[in-house]
Amino acid sequence: MNLEDAGRLADLVASHLRLRFEQRQEILAQSDVNARLQHVERLLAQELELLRLEQKIQQDVQAASRPDSASSTCEQMRAIQDELASAARPHRTSRTIGARCWPPR
Repeated sequence: MNLEDAGRLADLVASHLRLRFEQRQEILAQSDVNARLQHVERLLAQELELLRLEQKIQQDVQAASRPDSASSTCEQMRAIQDELASAARPHRTSRTIGARCWPPR
């Protein structure tokens, strides 16, 4: 693979990621192909981690889901809180949501 193809590969992969406009501009502005590939690789790894986290949350919600939608939403919020807590990033809003959802109906 030559340098031109590697640059095109980085651009192609980046075009399929959910990126903000500024992030896309950063990638396109990098003239060094290796740096651009490494940048896209980091963004791809972040996207993959986000997708895995979303999938885990959905699985946790489905495992603990109840028939009514209000409790399902509460279960989803609890799953999100659990993930945030495990990442050691407490968030004030999550405590507020948890208080509204607890105790279960």
